[in-house]
Amino acid sequence: MILSKALFLKRDSVGIAAIAVGLAACWLTHTPFAMLAPIGLAFFQERQSTDQVLNASLAVAATMSLFVIESHGSGLTWTAFLSLAFPVAVAFCAASGKFGRAIRGMVRFRQRYQLIDTSAEFLGLVHPEDHATAEQAAARAFWTGVPQVMRFRLRQQDGSYQWSEVRTDPTYGVRGNVDALSTDKEQPMCVGVERLGASDLGPVRAAHVVEELFGNGWAFDAEGRWIYLPLFAQTTLGKSPEELNRSVDEGYIAWKQLLHPEEYDAVAEKWSRSISTGEPFNAEHRIRRKTGFAWARSAARPVRDEQGLIVGWYGTSIDIDLYRRSLSDLQEREQSLTQLIDMVPGHLWMLAPDGKPIFSSKRMTDYIGFAFADIAARDDVSPEYVADSVVHPEDIEGFKETLRRSLNTGASFSDRYRVRRSDGVYRWMDGRAEPLRDQDGRILRWYGISRDIDDQISAEDALCRSERHLHGLLDALPIQVCSWLPSGKITYINKPYSNVLGFAEDNFIDFQASTQALIHPDDAEKVSWTAAHCISTGDAFALRYRRRSGDGSFRWSDVRFEPVHDENGGIAEWYGLVIDVDDEVRVQEKLRAAQVELARASQAATLAELSASIAHEVAQPLAALVSSSDACQRWLTSNPPNVERALGTLERVIRSAASAVDVVTRIRALFKQDVDARTVLDLGSVISKTCDLLADEATGHHVRWDVVIDEGLPALTFDKVQVQQVLVNLMRNAIEAMDGTSDRRILTVRARHLDGAVRVEIGDTGRGIECPERIFEAFFTTKAEGMGMGLVICRSIIESHGGRLWAEAVEPHGAKFIFTLMTDTAIRP
Repeated sequence: MILSKALFLKRDSVGIAAIAVGLAACWLTHTPFAMLAPIGLAFFQERQSTDQVLNASLAVAATMSLFVIESHGSGLTWTAFLSLAFPVAVAFCAASGKFGRAIRGMVRFRQRYQLIDTSAEFLGLVHPEDHATAEQAAARAFWTGVPQVMRFRLRQQDGSYQWSEVRTDPTYGVRGNVDALSTDKEQPMCVGVERLGASDLGPVRAAHVVEELFGNGWAFDAEGRWIYLPLFAQTTLGKSPEELNRSVDEGYIAWKQLLHPEEYDAVAEKWSRSISTGEPFNAEHRIRRKTGFAWARSAARPVRDEQGLIVGWYGTSIDIDLYRRSLSDLQEREQSLTQLIDMVPGHLWMLAPDGKPIFSSKRMTDYIGFAFADIAARDDVSPEYVADSVVHPEDIEGFKETLRRSLNTGASFSDRYRVRRSDGVYRWMDGRAEPLRDQDGRILRWYGISRDIDDQISAEDALCRSERHLHGLLDALPIQVCSWLPSGKITYINKPYSNVLGFAEDNFIDFQASTQALIHPDDAEKVSWTAAHCISTGDAFALRYRRRSGDGSFRWSDVRFEPVHDENGGIAEWYGLVIDVDDEVRVQEKLRAAQVELARASQAATLAELSASIAHEVAQPLAALVSSSDACQRWLTSNPPNVERALGTLERVIRSAASAVDVVTRIRALFKQDVDARTVLDLGSVISKTCDLLADEATGHHVRWDVVIDEGLPALTFDKVQVQQVLVNLMRNAIEAMDGTSDRRILTVRARHLDGAVRVEIGDTGRGIECPERIFEAFFTTKAEGMGMGLVICRSIIESHGGRLWAEAVEPHGAKFIFTLMTDTAIRP
């Protein structure tokens, strides 16, 4: 109390000080508007006595105007101030939280609103027995903003108490307070009693009782006319009972003007039936208000007299607009959920914690021919009823065991089983379910979904059959097939390959070690280099090398690996194929050896025939020459010498020598090269074709190619056959020179443009050059079957093209033959 009093005195001091400051400012500035701020502050501080502050402020302002008015303009200024200050004061008073009450006893001599405090001052006018009702209603009005209707006894000027009805409507102003309108209740009630007969008082009193309990109580007479409607309802609806009863005279029920057109027929039918039969009336409908239609629930009961005749109706209407809107939202959500469940491409179902069926979606109901909801209420239905009804006999035990384990442990349910469709056909299903638990972990429901996977099962069976057929086919073929991922993991090995490897499991470590052990030592480096190159570049692997077979012997094999790319262009997998070509290689080697022998025999026969022909052609003039020489010798040595005959003999000698020269000239013309056969060609293309021509021969000798041809080599004019003959001879010599070596066998071919010429190098890693000073001599050879003419002919051909051919030794071993062809040298025959 002491603290409250101190605060009150402090507020008074602040208000007085504010007004004093404002008056001083007005006096010094000769303008009244400086009073607006302190007056407002005073209203805010002195809300307990705002009317006194208002009167005092206006009095002070009016008094000051008498002293500060100095001209007509100042008078206008103060008039404007007072016009503005008075509405501001009224606004603060209206927002101060007071009840405005037109006290009827004081209207006769003073028409004004009296501002009454909601606490002690106001409750002092209320009858002590009605204090609790007034306080609760006032609290509801101010805290909720909901209109309130209160009836309690108010003290009059003469000290007597009179019943009054107080209705509160929210009128939101600066502070959003709720104003109250107080009216005497006695006079309307008395008028109502005088107007109503004794038989109508029962419904009215009943309506009052209902209104006291629930609010919105109303009453009808026996014919269905309004006899009582609360003032609050009349204000809210904007209609009086007299206006509403006009609908009865027009042939409608008294409710017509209040009901939504869409519900009128239904409500009218129920009300008419209740009026005629006396049965209770209950209806939900939309009712008209000033702000529009709102949902309400109305109920009415008849009031009967001593003879049991209906003398009226009393009822109440409860606002259920929020409920109906919420219900509508729930119904829409339920409909959406139902549509979602029905549209899901699967069969949804729900079980109780013990496994008893509760719910099944429409798809599942149509599928199996009955709904879970139809059997959920039956006492004779066990949790296994559905399984016994629809699950295939061969799958029933496994299904029950899986379901029982899930129900007992709470683990997720997952199983595949056959279900009998409504037409009697069994189809495969994939069923899954999860438990719904409460906060304590107890299972409340099991929610499951079953998908028809019969088509999928059929496709999987067909795929398995096709896969088995393919595996059988691959196992039966005399080839080795495998596939592996870029990471190195083996994904497939057929039976022939596993037999060679010695294991059937796709263990990459064993596979890698085993495949490396299968490679011939002479081919291991070549295979490793080629495989590394293909893996790094993504090129296909194709190589022929020797691999160990099941009996331990090495056999020639064609090995090919092709990459399979994914949609992004990366390598997804490698497919490999190994074909045994050992018999083919051996046959080719024998064939090649036979071809060589045949070529040598043919060469020897041709040479012998040519030699015989040459000898025959040359022998005749030589024989004549010898014979004539002998004759000449005899004629000259005779005594005396016969010079004349000797001269004749010498003439025959000369003729025989000339004949021999002609024979030699004709033989030389036979082997003379024709300059007209030379054309402009690409030497690099000729070299590549020659390498391809000798590829099989190099493979047979286990020789690896190392060919580098510079791009942009100039075109040259040469005889293609002759230059290719030179290349074949030099490359074949290099291949044969490496037969005696067991380490790396590499045939190197280089072609490049250098100083106005094209330089070609052909090297090997063989034994090297024996007798380098004689290798270009005719008939010199280091081969057992050689003739010693190959390099001589090669040098002759190169020199005839304006080039040069020579040999160089390669350290630590090997040899290199080099020839050049000039780009601007004249062609010589």
